Amino acid sequence: MGARQRYQAARAEVAVGGGVEQGYGPKGKKDYNETRRQLYSTDSSYRDKVKEQVRQQYRKDHPKKPTKLLGGLLKEPTQREVFNEFVDPDGKEFFTEDCYTVPEAAAALGKSQLTVKRWIKEKLVPPPILVDSVYGYLQYSEKELKIFAEVLREHEKHYDYLHCTHLSTIDSLWQRIEGHRKML
Repeated sequence: MGARQRYQAARAEVAVGGGVEQGYGPKGKKDYNETRRQLYSTDSSYRDKVKEQVRQQYRKDHPKKPTKLLGGLLKEPTQREVFNEFVDPDGKEFFTEDCYTVPEAAAALGKSQLTVKRWIKEKLVPPPILVDSVYGYLQYSEKELKIFAEVLREHEKHYDYLHCTHLSTIDSLWQRIEGHRKML
């Protein structure tokens, strides 16, 4: 028997012994919590109302921290000579672009390297397509990262993290990045 069950059993014994029936209230009156539980289990609008009240109380007690991305990216890009691995797989057409490696992109977004690498691995965000001509590191362009920052800034108004169940954010991010990449 768990702590809660022991507590309820003790309360029921006291209530019965003290001239009060097992519903915790005065004799003949129905338990108020029992009525609420019944209403919660049967009425979806009441359930939604209660859930929203709980969320609001939680946010009141635990205020949301402002996003780090309000002023834009947190780190400046580095200008590198790169090529687009999908347009030019042989790597013969180089161009200069303001870029971020994956670790630099993580720092610019205010996230850890492991978080951004996990997002890429789980396909929550598009992988980088620019390749550094010197070391062969994959790179995000500055414009792609600004799109990331915009989408994450909007997302962080409601959530503290990006999860695979946040499909609208993930779809929006993929569409905007793919749209930008088609213009390259």
